[in-house]
Amino acid sequence: MSSRRSAAARLAALFIFGGLLSRVPDLAACEAIPNVLSAQKPPKLRVEPLRSPKNAEDPLKPVLVLLREYLSRTSAKKETTVSVDVVQDGKTSYRAAAIVGERRFEAPFEFPGSLNQALTGLVESLSEEVKSPLKTKKILPFLNETPSATAYLRYADGALALDATKSLTPHDLERAARAFEDAVKADYNYVFAYAGLGEALAAWSALETGERAKTLRAQALAEMQKAKLLNPYRAKTREDRMNWYLKKARCEASR
Repeated sequence: MSSRRSAAARLAALFIFGGLLSRVPDLAACEAIPNVLSAQKPPKLRVEPLRSPKNAEDPLKPVLVLLREYLSRTSAKKETTVSVDVVQDGKTSYRAAAIVGERRFEAPFEFPGSLNQALTGLVESLSEEVKSPLKTKKILPFLNETPSATAYLRYADGALALDATKSLTPHDLERAARAFEDAVKADYNYVFAYAGLGEALAAWSALETGERAKTLRAQALAEMQKAKLLNPYRAKTREDRMNWYLKKARCEASR
């Protein structure tokens, strides 16, 4: 009887000890976390503006951001830069111009009404030019849609701040988060704004410690959950990036 109790006690201790060990982060695994941020960026295809935006309402900002997001689903066979500009034809009428080498592609649009439709055709032409065809139907599930020009512009501000540099500072991330928050206020159904906010808050949390970091992590998860409830497919890319930041933060906190 005593031997049975002893065996049971040892088994219970093994389970408890094993449970405790399972809570300890594997530092070797932490070092091996794949960097989804660099993995998701095409290594040879760059989208750059021909000029700086003239003002806060310049549609060049969302055109630049959306082309980057859409073209991230293809890659060039060689080092290629797509130069982007926006020309105004009327009060709300514009032309998005994209230049690859000596070839110039243009797409007319009304801002914000027909921006997505114009850019899908432009992306198809550009991807064929860089020898990696991407048909419009493959872009459609990822369309970054909102009926609000303010939401578009503030989302672009957030995305540009979030993706501007590899060494983000708390100031950069706070600026990105505030821009995404403004985009959400302008359109409460804007999936990409919620997802961007979740990523920005997660990245910010990785640079903070203690209760501040915990609060930011909780907020990041809450905002991403809103995006996923609206459209989990469209939230997926930024959710992967958010999870990468959160995992890196947990590993750093365990050191």
